[in-house]
Formats: sequence, C-alpha cells, structure tokens
Amino acid sequence: MYATGSPFMLTANVYWKRFLNVLRPAYTPPTRHALSTHLLDGEFNRVQAKVKQTIDKADCISVISYGWSNVWGQGIINYSVTTPHPVLYKSTDTKDHRHTGPTLPMKVVINDLGPQKVFALVTDDAANMKVAWAHVEETFPHITTIGCASHALNLLLKDIMALNTMDTLYKIAKQVVKDVKGKQMAISQGAAIESAIKRILLDKVSLRILKPIAAAIAKIEGDNTILSDVKCAFAELKEEIQTVLPTSLLLQAEKTAVVKSMEKHQEFCVKPIHAAAYMLDPKYEKSIISVEEISSAYAVITAITVPSKAFGNGMGYGSHASTYLHLPGEKDFVDLRPWHLWSLFGNIYAKVCNRLTNTRVEKLVAIRANLQLFDPDIEPSSTRLDSGTEGEDESDVEEADLENVDEILEEAIET
Repeated sequence: MYATGSPFMLTANVYWKRFLNVLRPAYTPPTRHALSTHLLDGEFNRVQAKVKQTIDKADCISVISYGWSNVWGQGIINYSVTTPHPVLYKSTDTKDHRHTGPTLPMKVVINDLGPQKVFALVTDDAANMKVAWAHVEETFPHITTIGCASHALNLLLKDIMALNTMDTLYKIAKQVVKDVKGKQMAISQGAAIESAIKRILLDKVSLRILKPIAAAIAKIEGDNTILSDVKCAFAELKEEIQTVLPTSLLLQAEKTAVVKSMEKHQEFCVKPIHAAAYMLDPKYEKSIISVEEISSAYAVITAITVPSKAFGNGMGYGSHASTYLHLPGEKDFVDLRPWHLWSLFGNIYAKVCNRLTNTRVEKLVAIRANLQLFDPDIEPSSTRLDSGTEGEDESDVEEADLENVDEILEEAIET
C-alpha cells in the first residue's frame, strides 16, 4: 500500500474486497483508519530504523536540503543523506521554523548525524539557503557547501529560454508542431506555417545552444556521476557554448547574458572540492585545471583527506594520489536524481488526496523513498504505480513533441 502510493480507501472498495476474498476468504483487510495510523507508524518506524543503521555504518556522509510546497502552499524541507546510497533522513514543516529559517534545523540535523561524519552540504540557490551556508561554514569549518549542479543547469536553461529571441522561437516552434501534428493546416494557413518553419530553420544554430545543456544535465544526473564529472561537465559545456554563441542569431546583449548566466551558475555549484576530485581522478587529464584551481584543490585535499580506510564508501582515488589518500565521491555529496522526491510528494499529496496531513505525507514519502534499503536489487520505479500518459494535458504532450522538433519540421517540409 505504502510503496505504491495506493489510497487508504482501497481496502474498502467492493471489488478489492472480492479480489482479496478470492485469494484468502478468511483474511480481513485493514481499515482506512488502521492504514493511516498505527500501521503507517509501524512501517515508518521500521524503515527509519534501517535508515539510521545505514547512516551509522557510513564513515563519510553529506546532507542534501531542499524544499517542496503542497497544493495549499504549505512548505516542507527535506533532508537527504548520501551514505553513499541515498536515503531520505527526515522532513520538517517550514511553519515550525518560520522565525529561524533553515539555518537552525540544518545545524540540528548535522549535529544529530554527527558533524565529524558530514563533509558536505548541498542545497538549491534560494537566498535563505545561502544564508544557511554561511552559518554552517562558520560552525563546521570542515563542511563544504555546494550548490546542486542539476538545479543550476536547469536554471541556466530557464535563463536562456527567457531571452526574447529564444522565447519567440519556442512559441513559433510550439505552434508549428501543434499544427503539423494535429493536421490542421488549412490552405489559408500554409503561407504562415511555411514562414514560421523557415524562421526556425534559419535560427537552428541558436536552438543548438540548448543541446549541450541537456547533455550536461543528463551527465550530472547519471547513476555513476562523481565529483570530478561535475567539473568536466561544466568545462565541456562552457566550451560548447562559446563555440555556438558567435554563429547564433541571438542579439549581442543576449549573448552576453548567456555568458554571465553560465558564469553565475557555475560559481554557485562548482567548488574547489570538484577541482580536487578532478585532479585525483585517473580517468581525466589535468588540462582544464587552472593554476588558481590547483592551489585551492591542494588546500581542500590537505584539509579533508584521511587514510583511505576511513572512507570505505568513497571513490577509490588513493592509488592515483600516491599518498593512499582520497576524497569522498560525488555519491557522498550530490545524488538527488534517484528519488525524484518532488514527484513522490506530488503524487501522494495530489489535488484529489489533499486531506492528508503533512505528517502523514512525510511518513509516506519516507517509506517509499527508503524501502530500497531492504531490497537493494529492486529498482525503485518497479515498486510504484505510474499513471503513464493518463491525465496529461495538451501542453505536456506538445512540450514532449518538441524534443524531436528537427525531425518533425523536416518531415513537415517534405510533406
């Protein structure tokens, strides 16, 4: 029930009652009240005990903090921990900390986990999180604060699409795709559609600026991404954007805005610890590391490296470093992808199930997010009920179609 996000009223449904009766006539399914109270509490406590056991066994961990708002605008702050296997540690209602912001609860979480084990704090770029960074660094000097790289790249994509030229192209392409896919091209529309297609094809170079960003996001969110890969991904992205920009039809002011946005988001999430990991990773050459970065990387290595046996869950860079020391891996620091916790919260606390209290929602999400600790060989997605394409509105389908806009346009022109 909890793993699939099934509604508590399911066992009261007449068809489910018949189904369960066929399987086992003597079985009495739990009531909705039991599922939402003592049974939920019991499963939550069982899962949390496993979470605590997993964290206690880890020698090196990181804390990931980010927020979510339900359909009523009520906020929840999630605290995840990478051990390196990611676990959802706890969730707190923002109304409980409306006067203190995220700083106090973040310090409490770090102290509860054991500050000597925590090597990094990962957050989004919200203003209150940046304030929390300063307080955490002051209280725990050994903890590195890092911006979420995937979040930063998505913000970069958003900045670029907000440019007037890109926004105009997007709207034109969206309308063309809608007309072509819907086969609603009246003869009177033909000239307008032809003009729109020519405009898009003319500025395909400008659209190509989005491809390296999408590739970087895919790389950052990969199953085996580590700290050194983040440094490499941003270096490659910067090079590709510099190659595409001069030939694009963006205005000069827009090109400047793209460069500034890239620099801002890179500064937010790429830190000296990434350069240090890059230096110690034998699969990369050191050509992209500047003299200043080498200096800051050595400072990080000196500050946080210990004999490799103390970091059993880190990435094994010891042999390459020749000092038998290594840094914790990216999986100890940044791993938001496997859970999609925003989706979990959203699926559980939907408009049709919005009577659930925040406490129950938090418990349900914690159970679903952490059940894999008991069955590590099972893919989390295989335990959930996906709605597929049901409920998708027209705009969702149109945006999905835009992923293949080149093929669609070329086919339309041939037609």
